[in-house]
Amino acid sequence: AALKCDLEQKLGDTKAKVSKMEDLLPKWLNNKDQQEIMSLLCKVHELEVENTEIQSTLLHKENILQQKDFVIQHYEQHRALCDEIILQQRQLIDDHNIQIPQQLHSLYTMYWQEMEEGTLDSLITLHTITSSTLRDRNLLNVARQLNLEDYVLALEGNKEDMRPR
Repeated sequence: AALKCDLEQKLGDTKAKVSKMEDLLPKWLNNKDQQEIMSLLCKVHELEVENTEIQSTLLHKENILQQKDFVIQHYEQHRALCDEIILQQRQLIDDHNIQIPQQLHSLYTMYWQEMEEGTLDSLITLHTITSSTLRDRNLLNVARQLNLEDYVLALEGNKEDMRPR
């Protein structure tokens, strides 16, 4: 956070210096062509600064997405471990005909229902698709990955309708 504040401060200082130089340069330059060249150079530098700001923002967002993906991967691994433990416990209970309390039986039932529905897997798949879309910024790819072929065809067919007028 301190580094970001320092960089933002330096950026603000640099912008102020550029603004002062833009005001002073025309007075120092005699030739109209020189003034035009300096004006264009200043514009180029402004665009480079804007480009750097955009790249910085993009890198920050990508970093956040990677951190979220790492956390999700960690929880997926933990869930897989829990699933394996539950499966082995259930196998042990079944193999030895062990009576289990009703509350534990209810928990097993809920667990198996969630496994059959694939609710968590669907959410993880949706997250993976949407996060990759944020990186790619392509809505048609998302629709394809979600098997929304009818919508893809509609979007592709209406490209002319979506263009600005």
